[in-house]
Amino acid sequence: MSSTSDPKPEPPYVKGFKWSIRSHIPPPLSEGQYHDGWKRGLSDSYVQNTKQSELVLNHPPVETPSPHNPKQADLTVVEAIRAGYDRGAQILLCAVDSPAFEGSNNADSPGNPFLVVAKVYDALYYRSYDYNWGGATDVVNTADTEYSQEAGAYEYLETEKQTGGFAPKYFGSWTFNLLFERSGETLQRPVRLILIEYIPGKPMTKLTPSDYSKEYKLEIIARLLDELMKQLCTTLVQNDLAPRNVIIVPAENGTDQIARIVLIDYGMARIFSKSWIGSSWPRDRLPMNPIRYCWNETLEYFNNWIPDEWYSDLKLWREWLVSRFGGETLKLYDNMGKMPEIDEHWPYN
Repeated sequence: MSSTSDPKPEPPYVKGFKWSIRSHIPPPLSEGQYHDGWKRGLSDSYVQNTKQSELVLNHPPVETPSPHNPKQADLTVVEAIRAGYDRGAQILLCAVDSPAFEGSNNADSPGNPFLVVAKVYDALYYRSYDYNWGGATDVVNTADTEYSQEAGAYEYLETEKQTGGFAPKYFGSWTFNLLFERSGETLQRPVRLILIEYIPGKPMTKLTPSDYSKEYKLEIIARLLDELMKQLCTTLVQNDLAPRNVIIVPAENGTDQIARIVLIDYGMARIFSKSWIGSSWPRDRLPMNPIRYCWNETLEYFNNWIPDEWYSDLKLWREWLVSRFGGETLKLYDNMGKMPEIDEHWPYN
């Protein structure tokens, strides 16, 4: 249904918007992704011929058991990072007020609010039409799935002690109600969200590669690969490695040093130890060496951060991998066996 035939309320997710949230248990993961047991199985024809607002009101998010020790918090939008119609999950920088966050502080000075990033899975503002295959989108299932997968990924990374570094700190899954007017009646509709750490840096897409030296750019790539291998060692695959999802935090002293590299957006993540592969997925004692992981191809989408000629001449890319992750550095990674000659393809095992 077009937006003109389905007038929806203006998205409320703007600067100054205040609302209260309470803790919520997300739908469970299955096969390392979403749980087929709670998918509604709405027919394509029903989705195609139902207004998005009606779809959202008639099919609210999946219900789950209430938390044993529920928490509450108040949020105020400081900045809408990605919000509005057809934007998918709304991403908001928020000030949070709650005893649940006491002892946590990322404020510049005492008295400043504690900041978090809220990712709001509001199906009413997802794109209702898929232009790739030319059909209506089941937005309620899409929102539920993204919420389940991303919350599940962060919960898993927490158990693996992998948050607060390469992945943001995770502050849990939550829910709230929004009012909706329909035929003169005021209704409430539930919306799910997660809260993660605010990272005081910039995504690589907001940086200009030509402003940095070749050495600095390759240091970013090296750090990214090293952290990615550590995360992969947990059996979680983020599945959307792209510059827009990599945040660079510069050193506070104003030098060219890199304080931290953070990978965000786990809405497509897969946890293989929870999938049908199960225990057959190797839990290596040490992470895989980036030499082995990247030998056969350079990182896609990182043009201008990796020298252009390395994309056309893999020998140059491989020489850099060996110089960076070989020698004494080999002991930091799992044994990768005999390495091929520099001009040979690494056979897949």
